[in-house]
Amino acid sequence: MTKRWKVQRRDWVLHPPFNSWQRGVVDMITYMVEEGNEPAKAVWEALRTCPPEGGWTDDARQFVKLAFKFASKNRPDRGTSA
Repeated sequence: MTKRWKVQRRDWVLHPPFNSWQRGVVDMITYMVEEGNEPAKAVWEALRTCPPEGGWTDDARQFVKLAFKFASKNRPDRGTSA
């Protein structure tokens, strides 16, 4: 993980809306990729710290991959926006 992420680390899954793992993960990915401009490796390392309550199912993995791909398309250095 990068130093920047360690300093700004938040507990993404405990902020409102509570018990919404999907929302917390999307917010974390969006923040790290679009605003923090973090590399993919740092994002995946951070995701390991907040697994879904039922464990990593195929659906959970697919959800995270899609969220990451969408955020990557909006990365500031790409010059595109949704």
